[in-house]
Amino acid sequence: MRQGVKVSHSRPYHPQTQGKLERQHRSMIREVFKGICLIDLPTAQLTLDEWRKVYNHERP
Repeated sequence: MRQGVKVSHSRPYHPQTQGKLERQHRSMIREVFKGICLIDLPTAQLTLDEWRKVYNHERP
């Protein structure tokens, strides 16, 4: 455990056991990647960093 984060493993190739992570991925795809073209890796990283801040700290 580092920085207060507990690692939790699930069965491989079984997304049903990772519901929260799968939901976050679905939200990320819908809110970040729909309708935009990320030209390069630095641009993509900045975009995802900003979205993650909002997702983790500002959303209900």
